[in-house]
Amino acid sequence: MGDKNSEIPNIGHKISRRDFLKLGGATAAGAAIGYVAWRLGIKLETSGLPETELKPSVRVLDFFDIDQAKDKYLQDNFPSNFSEENSWQEMGVSDPSTREGLLKAVPKDESQVKLLMMALFQQRYQNHGKDVVAVMEKVSGLVNPDKKTVIPTRSSITGAVEFGRLEYDEIGNPTIHVTLSSDVVDRLVSETPESVVNMSFELGDFSLTYSLYDRKLKYPEMGRQGPSKITVGGKTSYRDYQGNDITEEEYNEISRKMNETEIELLNPSERDVRFIDGYAGDKTYQNLQKLTEIARKNPEKMFVAAGGNPTYLKGLKIPDIRDARAKLEEQGLWPENLIIVGFQARESGFVGQASYGADIYVADKDLEELGFSGASSYATPVVTEITRRVVYAGSKTHKQAREGLMALTQAAETYEGSEKVYYPLLDLGKVKNSFASSSQSQ
Repeated sequence: MGDKNSEIPNIGHKISRRDFLKLGGATAAGAAIGYVAWRLGIKLETSGLPETELKPSVRVLDFFDIDQAKDKYLQDNFPSNFSEENSWQEMGVSDPSTREGLLKAVPKDESQVKLLMMALFQQRYQNHGKDVVAVMEKVSGLVNPDKKTVIPTRSSITGAVEFGRLEYDEIGNPTIHVTLSSDVVDRLVSETPESVVNMSFELGDFSLTYSLYDRKLKYPEMGRQGPSKITVGGKTSYRDYQGNDITEEEYNEISRKMNETEIELLNPSERDVRFIDGYAGDKTYQNLQKLTEIARKNPEKMFVAAGGNPTYLKGLKIPDIRDARAKLEEQGLWPENLIIVGFQARESGFVGQASYGADIYVADKDLEELGFSGASSYATPVVTEITRRVVYAGSKTHKQAREGLMALTQAAETYEGSEKVYYPLLDLGKVKNSFASSSQSQ
């Protein structure tokens, strides 16, 4: 993700009205309960924390030296005489430093596949940490332009990256599984003196897929030339698309050819890379549990973490932590010093949540005004910086900080079918007015 204007993830496909309605509306029951609790101040079941005085200081945990992950991967997976340059040439890549250059790659063996997948991961996160910090700095200047921009301290999580198994789908597209180690991140958090921790990532397992091949009709020109089968009075006859009589054998052969497919190598402009979110699959509970464990172990801090991004790969995959969160809440394991952030997406006139189960959402149009695209990675530092300012203004406990933050939201609405549902959306107008007023009163 080297370009601030590149979407995370790059959906790359138009979402249908039906799919977007699924994306836009949480289940009526879950959304209604969360909204009512938020508006009425009812505290949902969370693990209790001792009263802690927060300080208006921020630590950003993120990817700041992703090249180190690549170097370690090459060292662990390739022989000492391996030539990266030769491999790129064999794959048809002249510039492996850009996404466009990497999408020209056609790997010839598994070693080249591994090199390519590592490079795609590196390219995606090359500027991730820098951009997250830039969002915070822009928000700082936006809400209080007369004061010096606050630059947060930072720690790199590159050491937490673990590359797992490589597998292929039925037509040969490779997928590599990646883990962000909670042990490494836990150690970094324990060494962090700052009170507010920004985590624009998800712990645990996720994956990325390189779409190099596709299955297409072998005889597409026959799509409108289907034969017909006519039965009258117990007698069956067959005709081609022009109405000429044909035999049953000819009918079956034409029908077979109409449905016959072949694997096709996509043109570079048609290829894509898909990062499957860690909250959009069967690892959601395990991944979320790792985050809550770290938050509970560090009750003196406030954690602001990303809630995930939708991806289109064989259907729309939307991050959804509602069931996992409900299970943790029922067990009394949901920490009150954790804020999950999502973003509000727009598509073809529809507006709604791009993930389910977050505490607060940031509108993609507000992110675009800051110079960034809609993504929870960018929405998270917006909320982190505002949380820091809420703490600076006098909200010293987790409860006070959360209440102060939620007071700066509005009730956004969307529809699931014909039913209206609500979710808390950050109101930048309220944010500006609030901090302008507090600044004048000081």
